[in-house]
Amino acid sequence: MGLRSISYGSSSGACCSRHAGYYATPCVGKQRMTNAPILTHLRNQTQLTLTSLPGDERDGGTHKRKASAATCAAAVNADSWMDDDDDQQQQQQQQQQHNVASAPANRPVKQKHGAFDVVLSSGFLAFANHAGFLQAVEDAGLDVRGVMGTSAGALSGSLYAAGYAPHEVAAELSRVAPIQLLEPGVPWKGALSMSRVVERLRVVLPATFEELPVEFACGVVDASGRHRLIDSGPLPEAVAASAAIPVLFEPVYIPGQSGGPFADGGKADRVGLRQWRARRRLKKNAIPPAALVHLIERSSPFSGADDVSRMGESNVTLVTCAKSGQYLWSLGEFDEQMERSRANAAPALEVHKARVPSV
Repeated sequence: MGLRSISYGSSSGACCSRHAGYYATPCVGKQRMTNAPILTHLRNQTQLTLTSLPGDERDGGTHKRKASAATCAAAVNADSWMDDDDDQQQQQQQQQQHNVASAPANRPVKQKHGAFDVVLSSGFLAFANHAGFLQAVEDAGLDVRGVMGTSAGALSGSLYAAGYAPHEVAAELSRVAPIQLLEPGVPWKGALSMSRVVERLRVVLPATFEELPVEFACGVVDASGRHRLIDSGPLPEAVAASAAIPVLFEPVYIPGQSGGPFADGGKADRVGLRQWRARRRLKKNAIPPAALVHLIERSSPFSGADDVSRMGESNVTLVTCAKSGQYLWSLGEFDEQMERSRANAAPALEVHKARVPSV
């Protein structure tokens, strides 16, 4: 089975209300509102700490940011401490909220087809395109066994590998303008620092690759410019490093990884397909699963290799799309771009699904 390819376009980003950011999984369930001044203070403090950015406007209303599961628990504890009669009830409620809020929502169980790896390329702020592609993968009922991502593909792919459904991936990456998650960097290292991006990723991702339910790797370049795949150790720092475009962003140190600091793997290889499949062969001691590659049109002539047809890999379905056309200060028509990506990727995935048995 050789390389199959389908191409499609996407519109450039115009001004709109959805932006990119990383937020804690919101708390769910009811909470009693006794001792209101104390609880209000706790919630306000958390909103200032975790989400000190303006809310996004959508459908004529302002979306209020929500506290993390840990802060909800703190609020419940304060309420319980002030009201001893309901200690047991509050503890049960607290535990119930923590269990729900500490992980992404479970995906619906569908009939699965075959076994596939998803490979998401680099592409400047191409979050909507990747989320739409992942939605098409879900709609087709494909059984994803591994995820490889570079740059925007690492941000999208890490959330997906962590158990977030495609619409949840989109929600996490479209809350605020990217520029609002960035700070001035050290001039000779990079114009902008990724430290706040790392902080957000620590909230929404597991601490290490080993804690992910699906195998995942991201592409980086080390301090010497050599391309590397990272698939073990600290996860948030590795994902941020994979998205640290040289000159624009400061490189990122990954604890426990020699050769740093690390930067965007797309500088050397925008896809990382060959290295990913070599790693899969080594780990499984067998032919790796079929690969579904989502390739975003390059935004810079100085980016690395991305000609999948020359990578000598078989059993690969390639879906390409135009560059995102997004900006650091606005992600444009995010929802519309995601839907176009889903609709245009679907035919290729349906063809691929027809070639493999259900499992």
